[in-house]
Amino acid sequence: FLMNFSQTGLSPNLVEILQREGLHTPTPIQEQAIPLILNGGNFIGVAHTGTGKTLAFALPIIDHLTTQSGTALILAPTRELALQLNASIRQITKGLSKMNPSLLITGIPLKNQVASLKNKPRIVIATPGRLNEHLDGKTWSLSSVTIVVLDEADRMLDSGFAPQLERIFARTQKTRQTLLFSATMSDLISRLVTRYAPEATRVEISNAEHNTTLVTQEVYLIGSTRRLALLSKILHETTGKVLVFTASKRTAQSLYHALSEAKFSVTSLHGDRTTAGREEAVDGFRKNRYRVLVTTDVGSRGIDIPAIALVVNYDVPLEHETYLHRIGRTGRSGNKGHAVTFVPPEQRSRLQRIEIELQVQLDIHKK
Repeated sequence: FLMNFSQTGLSPNLVEILQREGLHTPTPIQEQAIPLILNGGNFIGVAHTGTGKTLAFALPIIDHLTTQSGTALILAPTRELALQLNASIRQITKGLSKMNPSLLITGIPLKNQVASLKNKPRIVIATPGRLNEHLDGKTWSLSSVTIVVLDEADRMLDSGFAPQLERIFARTQKTRQTLLFSATMSDLISRLVTRYAPEATRVEISNAEHNTTLVTQEVYLIGSTRRLALLSKILHETTGKVLVFTASKRTAQSLYHALSEAKFSVTSLHGDRTTAGREEAVDGFRKNRYRVLVTTDVGSRGIDIPAIALVVNYDVPLEHETYLHRIGRTGRSGNKGHAVTFVPPEQRSRLQRIEIELQVQLDIHKK
């Protein structure tokens, strides 16, 4: 049982950086993954967002690159996750020379990315689509890549990135170290592992997000037009950060405007916002410039914001997995959390499916 980061095999310099950041004890996935990745073999980590998986691969990679040549390529399925990975890695590498992390995603001008690639980054964080644009345009080559990470590999395959991943892997060294992190272990992931990460060591961490024992859950049966008034009442009665999930970008934006007019400290996160706007929203929510974040499901995975007091499902999600990911944003690190779900009559069947799948009976109020 590892009690601190120095026992994972990380270099004293990196352990010191972590201590300055207030990080002393590894999470279970970090505890198991770091020594195995430092050994240089292929690795598969089955763990959800919120279990600390970013540092589980970032720390051994940074440690390796301080003494060895080569470049690490980290692939993410969405811009939001890539932005978060970039922020976490920059935080750790800011005291280290010549790491120069480079971020390759849509929403940032190509010329800026080309300029950052000319600085010879040791770590490149990218979405598959944008990376392939750079490969096609010959603005970057994968010849120096010695480590490849697929983060949220299940989402990457669900999003149809398999052909792009094929092209990327074909251009990397056969001797590379391949690290896959996934929330689930499907047949598709197993085939991906067999092909690109043979003889990988696999570690599975029980799903911290699905452990909802610290989250109290309530359901309100309510007409669609009355949800805003109930949400306002709940926000007035609640202290702490509140995350509100909607089913569509349009609902997220209109709800954001309504709450702004009602003088709540609110921001929004959805696909129609610019990259800069999304970054500012997440950063502002994290740093308490905003108390309420209205988001589509881009905010249910890949965005880790500690100490969220309340999650509100303004719409009932279609899948029970999505419901768990959403309410898993609260009740973390031993803190109690609370989740409220609004159920308009036309979404009642969705709630029944969630209860059947999760084998729970939720506390229902009529409004």
